[in-house]
Amino acid sequence: MKNLNEVYLRDVKENGTYLVHQVMYERFGDSESYLLQGSGSEVLKFIKEHVNFYEDEDINDLFDWYNECNGDGGDLISIFEL
Repeated sequence: MKNLNEVYLRDVKENGTYLVHQVMYERFGDSESYLLQGSGSEVLKFIKEHVNFYEDEDINDLFDWYNECNGDGGDLISIFEL
């Protein structure tokens, strides 16, 4: 069995292959969890859409959000390189 290492969003390579684990935040009741597989470009697109990131914004703002606010009162997204 292969040990998967979690990577930061900044380290995602567009042509790499990744698993994304998303735990949906639920204040009252059960939470849901999703496991997605895709390329690095698909991972970036998924996260941009999830946090309503616009293409004219500075990409470093997205990286900062991921490192500082991911899971803090909202959904938790983890990225694993295959």
